Amino acid sequence: PFTYEIGTPSAAIGNVDLNVMYASYDNQIVASGSGYPVIKASCSGCLSFTPGKLKDGSDGYIAKVPNSPGTTVTVSVQGIDDEGKSTQIGTKEFRIMQLPPPSVFIAGGSETASALPRSTIAGGFLGCKLIGAPIDKKFVVTGGTVTLTVQGIAKDFPFQGNKMPAAAAGIIRQMAPGSVVMISPMVSSGGGAPQKTKSVSYKV
Repeated sequence: PFTYEIGTPSAAIGNVDLNVMYASYDNQIVASGSGYPVIKASCSGCLSFTPGKLKDGSDGYIAKVPNSPGTTVTVSVQGIDDEGKSTQIGTKEFRIMQLPPPSVFIAGGSETASALPRSTIAGGFLGCKLIGAPIDKKFVVTGGTVTLTVQGIAKDFPFQGNKMPAAAAGIIRQMAPGSVVMISPMVSSGGGAPQKTKSVSYKV
């Protein structure tokens, strides 16, 4: 994790993922200190800042922030002495950013491929993930539209779930080499409402 040493007595504040916090994400924050019998942390600007277990099993905080990219929130660490007096021993400011859009790919092919065999595209399932992102948020494809150009005319094939629709699959298996299959997916994370993400195209 990214850790920042501040002040004496000392405090360490860091985001397990980055020196930012993401909107619509459970940001995992390490906030600790020394020199006092009791250490507490808080977040100014966060929607919530809750003690919890982090992905590595350690204790920390789960921070949820407003959907306001470009603004900041501030995590503070307070030391509490034997008489109950609270003293701030460290602060750290984090920028709020939007999560990058997840990338959709055909299972069975490379996650970054731009061309795949017709049989792989036609029979494949659609996967979805944040490729190259430093965070771990799970997404699933819940449906979308496959667009094929048949005899010079673009035709849409809506689908539900994460499997290529049968009507489109039958046409893809007969398409000429160099033809393009475009997929405009809907994705969901953690049971949330489906949302559009960037389209992906494959040459057959």
